Amino acid sequence: MNLKNLFQIYALLICLVSTIILIISTSFFLNGVTDLLIPQYKHYSSLIRYESNESYIGYFENNNGDNKKRLETLQQLTPSQLDEKRSNDKKEFLEEQKGRAIESIITSLQWAFVAMVFFFIHWRLYKRAKVSSE
Repeated sequence: MNLKNLFQIYALLICLVSTIILIISTSFFLNGVTDLLIPQYKHYSSLIRYESNESYIGYFENNNGDNKKRLETLQQLTPSQLDEKRSNDKKEFLEEQKGRAIESIITSLQWAFVAMVFFFIHWRLYKRAKVSSE
């Protein structure tokens, strides 16, 4: 096996790795887009605790006492104050999820960009080595 054949194998291997990274990045990108566009469905199981005052307080009661002070504070609120607090916490939760989605989208685009650069550079190197070996 000569040096040009080894170089071609190297270039194709880098192209393969870049393609795998692009596939994975695309998956993370699509996951981030769904988080951003439809967070109420993507995080439905986490949003259940915000459906009613009882489920909201129940979440903190069932949380093994980790939020004991917060539970005591919530139990002292009037129903209208609790509704407002629950609504604000739900909005805050959704905004946090959207922020994470944007961060995920940016990160996946960065990985995809780097992978494409490596792919195209090494694909051209492979083509050039292939032409010169013929």
